[in-house]
Amino acid sequence: MKSLLDTFGNDVPLSLAAYNAGESRVQRLGRVPDIPETRDYVRNITKMYGKNQEVRQQQKLGPQPNPSL
Repeated sequence: MKSLLDTFGNDVPLSLAAYNAGESRVQRLGRVPDIPETRDYVRNITKMYGKNQEVRQQQKLGPQPNPSL
């Protein structure tokens, strides 16, 4: 995955699409291919990645004060 991120300039959706549909196809098109499986894969993984990023950020910040108290 690291090499795909390097190849696609850290563009996560393109890198995921290349992993799923093939690097040469994504390079040729310059976008996520119109393949339902690939589009679903990219959407699902980026959604999970976003949730992971939120959790990591919350862990860095620590517990937040409860404004209702």
